[in-house]
Amino acid sequence: MRINLIKKPLIFPVLFFRAVRTKVYTICKYKKRCPKIREVIYIDPNKIVGHLTKARWQKLRRRTGLKGNVILDGNWDSELIGYLEFKEMDIYKSLHMRWVEGKSWEQTWIYQTYKEQINNSEKCPFSNLNQLEYRYRELDRIFHKIQNDGNLSNEYRHLVRINIDRGGRLIWGPGGRHRMSIAIILGLHKVPAKIGFVHPNALDVLDECRIPSPKDSAETSLFRGHFPSKK
Repeated sequence: MRINLIKKPLIFPVLFFRAVRTKVYTICKYKKRCPKIREVIYIDPNKIVGHLTKARWQKLRRRTGLKGNVILDGNWDSELIGYLEFKEMDIYKSLHMRWVEGKSWEQTWIYQTYKEQINNSEKCPFSNLNQLEYRYRELDRIFHKIQNDGNLSNEYRHLVRINIDRGGRLIWGPGGRHRMSIAIILGLHKVPAKIGFVHPNALDVLDECRIPSPKDSAETSLFRGHFPSKK
């Protein structure tokens, strides 16, 4: 027990040291191409091809001391990224069933999965059915607000973190699957995002993401797709 008490307070100084070391190294090597503090990029959510899970993201955080917003060399992209077809994910299919096909939440895979976990007292983000139902009522509210407003929130704390691998491919994560699903379902072709970990071979792609189109620079994330608003 004593060892745990000693080690735990040391985690933050270690991460701070690693963060300073990583930042100094990348600034010296990549200079002006390094991400700025709280920099926002603009990406097409339809081009997302992979996911950095929370557990694997934590490995990179322990290695660098940073949550992202940094150029990172090495083989992290080939070793830690799970490549996938976003629209084939069960969560996306469930949200599509709800908002495009008009199904009830109870008919979706994600709702039924959580409901079963609650009923079986298994590990679940929700402790009871009331919390589950409230969560999905809130998702409906958020979806229709975005649909009516015609854009996603630009607040930095709401943005999804986007990583870029050596091939210039977009990787989301760890969080943000609902936000990206909503963007795709509503036909958004440009959405604001935080910078995650970027492989140095993909710096040209990062630069392209830094430059929104003239229409997006005034008001980002306007609908360009087929999904009509409810105004």
